Formats: sequence, structure tokens, C-alpha cells
Amino acid sequence: TFRPKNVISYNEAVKLLVSTLNYDYASEFGGYPTGYLKIATELGITKNVYSSDRLTKGAAAQLIYNAMKAPYMELESINEKKTVLRSVGDKSVLSELYDIYEGKGIVLANGISSFVSGVIPENSDEVLIENTIYKVGKTNVSELLGHYIKFYYRETENDDYEIIMIIKDDNEELIINSNENISFDSSAYHYEIGETRKSAHLSSDFRIIYNFDYPTSGFTPDMMVPAMGRVKLIRRTGDGAYGAVIIESYTNRAVAGVDVKNEIIYYNDNTKTELKTADYRLFNAKGAEIGISSVNEWNIVSVLLNSAGTKGFLYVSDKETEGKISTIEDNNSPSVVIGSVSYYIDPAVLADIEVGKNYKVYFDYNGNIACVRNAVTDGFKYAYLINFKKDDNYNRTGEERIVVKIFD
Repeated sequence: TFRPKNVISYNEAVKLLVSTLNYDYASEFGGYPTGYLKIATELGITKNVYSSDRLTKGAAAQLIYNAMKAPYMELESINEKKTVLRSVGDKSVLSELYDIYEGKGIVLANGISSFVSGVIPENSDEVLIENTIYKVGKTNVSELLGHYIKFYYRETENDDYEIIMIIKDDNEELIINSNENISFDSSAYHYEIGETRKSAHLSSDFRIIYNFDYPTSGFTPDMMVPAMGRVKLIRRTGDGAYGAVIIESYTNRAVAGVDVKNEIIYYNDNTKTELKTADYRLFNAKGAEIGISSVNEWNIVSVLLNSAGTKGFLYVSDKETEGKISTIEDNNSPSVVIGSVSYYIDPAVLADIEVGKNYKVYFDYNGNIACVRNAVTDGFKYAYLINFKKDDNYNRTGEERIVVKIFD
């Protein structure tokens, strides 16, 4: 008798699902509940569910989820005595009734970077997983470069594959910063945390990205150890060695001015970046893409070029501070102390600073000191003008620069 107000039991729920999936041959294994439980176990419906007299909401959800993945049964034949059904290969309830499929593999490329030479998805909302292009949908799969994942996807009206859920992202990441005294041999990275020397071993077939691109001409030891930057290593949980290496290596420049119309950024070292001359992209310190109008004087631009020099990524930071330098540590990981805070400093800047002086300090997108200049505490600084001349090497379009010599 049907009693809708009664509490449903675990055994009753299992019978309902097995019958709904058309696996109605439980009588051959003892009927209810033994036969249904046996079939449910074989189909994986009871996986990760513990039986009890009263069915909980959590157990019900898990049973339904497992049932959706169970092999799909199709009608094979009907005669006077019985209906004959058969399971259909790797088809499931999800795939046959809802057009949702399960996939797995390594994320090899997104709209910016690729482990595969010459292969970048055409659109920023796409990723390459193994040999297939997928739309990222509402997931964060584009951030999982180098990860082995399991996921659900669907086929859209435009015949695209769109990821709708990441089922499992069972990976570990290790980030080694350039201030950790990095070294590399043919099969491992070595680095320091505090006073402890550590190692991270690579698999024999590891994949590599250098500045968002696959190095088509191969990689060199110098590429593997950035003077400024970081190395990200990725492995599946439980693996001893890391199978993916993502290297960011950059040089820092302080902005002197910006020609928005002609898309040129001028730097204080008298160099420039002409965005129209190559495949350049601009990002802020948080990784969001920006336009050239967002770049201002004294911003720090960290320039990352691919190994061929044909593609560049510019990270723009506006972080700055001011204070007196109390300590300078000039070693394999040079740093300075301003106030009570220690900062890693670009080695190229060490010659510009002295202990006991006040400086205006500018940081790159990784929080390292990239540029300093003398701080002016009262807003004015007086000096005698000794000499001046035109700077013939200055190359900013439509402008001239005068170099002055002063005595203060």
C-alpha cells in the first residue's frame, strides 16, 4: 500500500532507483531487498552511501547522483513472456537523458598560455584538455593549467563542448620564488626556505611553459632559473615527481610617460615598449587585462617575453611606499628593511640605495622592490644649476629632453 507520509528506508530507495533504471531482474538474486541491493552495488549506486533504517537527505542525494552515472538500459526485444533490456556501452542516464558527459585529462592550454607548441585556443573563454577544445562555462578551469581534472560537460546548440562542473581537481602546486636561491639540474629544482635547502624532482616527461608559451627551440638552464620571477610546479596528489613546470621570468622598468594614441610606454632607462609592434598584452598586478590608458608615470612594468621574443606580457603595478632603509642584505636573495618590514629587492636596484636614507619605493606585481628614488620630505629641494644640454639620445616621439647638472 502506498503511504506517502511514511519515512522511506534505505532499502526502499535502492529498489526505487534500480526499478527506475529498468534493471528489473532482482528476483533472480532473491528479490527485495537482497536482489536490488546486489544490482545496485554492481552498478555503483550504493558507492559512498552507508545503509540505515531511515534514509537521510545526504544519502538520498548520493544515491541519485550515483544512479545518474549508472549504465543506461535500452529495450532490446519484447515477446509474450518477457521484456529484454540491455546496457549500452558507456552510455549513462546523464548522457542519454540530459546530454551531459564525463571527461578527464590535463588542461594543456587556455586563452593565454599553452604547453603545446603553436596551440592556443582562439577565444579567451576556451581551454584545451588533451586533444579537445572546451568552453569554460562558469567554471575556473582556465586557472587550472597543468592540472589533471575530471569534469562534466555538455554539447551546446552551437556544437561546442561546454564544461559545467569540475568533479575532481586532485593536484598539488609548489611555487618557488626567485628570492629563494633557486638552482636547477637536469631533473630537479633546489631552493631555500629559511636556512633549509629543499629539492623538487621532475618527471622524465615533464611539460614546460616559459612566459606563457612553449619554448619551440627548447629550453636552456638559464631559462629554468629566473633572476626575477617565479617557478610553479604541478603534480597529481600522490605522485612523487612534478609533471608540469610554469616559469615566469621578467625585467622591471619604471614608467616615465605614456603615449596613449600611438600605444607606446616610455621608461626611465630611456627604453620603450611599442604595443603595436608585437603581440603585447597588459595586465594589472591582480592579473586582470587592462588598456594602456591605465598606465601612469612611476608605475612599475614587469616585462615577460616568450623565448622567441614575439609575444610579451606586461604586468603593471602601482604599489608604492616611502621610508628609511635601516638594513640591506646583499646575498643570494637580496633584501632591505624599511621600518620593520623586510622586502626582497631587484638586484639591479641595490647600487641605488644606502642605509639610513629615505626613499620613495616602487614595487612590481609580485611585491618586490623594483625602483627607488630619493624621498623629498618638505615638497621642495634646492640646488645650484651648473650646466644643461639637450639629450640627443632621447627617442620619445614629438618630444625633447634637457639634461641638467646641479649642485646640492
